[in-house]
Amino acid sequence: MVEQEDLANLPHAATKDEKRAIILLEKAVQHIEQQSEDAVTDFSSQERFIDRELYVFALRIDGRFLASGGSSTVLVGGYGTR
Repeated sequence: MVEQEDLANLPHAATKDEKRAIILLEKAVQHIEQQSEDAVTDFSSQERFIDRELYVFALRIDGRFLASGGSSTVLVGGYGTR
């Protein structure tokens, strides 16, 4: 988990939004480490991966959307760019 001292080591003063994004990322990484990479689908259905306008999403290396907790849900199963 991200500790306050980790945020203090950023090359700049982290904004509240950056801190919220880091916390979401940490939750997502921890979830995948504990559950397996197949658990990325949880990002689309579990509110804990959404914080107001910020949300977790997952892409394959080829750009295919695997999951999204936000406005990019319409792209899940497809590719972000053509």
